[in-house]
Amino acid sequence: MNSKTVLFQPTTWRVGLALVSLGLSLSANAELGGSVATVTADHLFIKAATPIRLAAKKAYTIHEIESPYRTTVREYVSAEGRVFAVTWQGAHVPNLQQLLGSYFEQYATAALEARSKIPGRHPINIQAPGLIVQTSGHTQAFSGRAVASDLVPPDITLEEIQ
Repeated sequence: MNSKTVLFQPTTWRVGLALVSLGLSLSANAELGGSVATVTADHLFIKAATPIRLAAKKAYTIHEIESPYRTTVREYVSAEGRVFAVTWQGAHVPNLQQLLGSYFEQYATAALEARSKIPGRHPINIQAPGLIVQTSGHTQAFSGRAVASDLVPPDITLEEIQ
């Protein structure tokens, strides 16, 4: 069998396509601590029907994305162009692995520990080094925020991050 035959076998194409898709989706995600340039990737990932709305504040900009599933995601971007906080509110919890990026593992470990102390569904309040995550909600009404506390611009309070 020559190399041309191997390239065109259906199994080879499926595996290759899956790997390319995975690579593209992983490299294009905006995330907590990431660059402002990647916020557009979240807009595409969420499949938002409306353009990203911007709200300029004193030391940061809020990029608001609304999903077709009635969930609003706000990404707080510092003047230096880094995403220092992410909030969500709506009918569904967004993909937190995508939104939290490199902070996701820290969040998942802390959330598992919090749930082991108090079983069942309840709000989560994680105060870990460099990361604050607060979630709450019930069917069709979820909300939360994640803050990379080391990246928050000076003179910005947590109350401002809604």
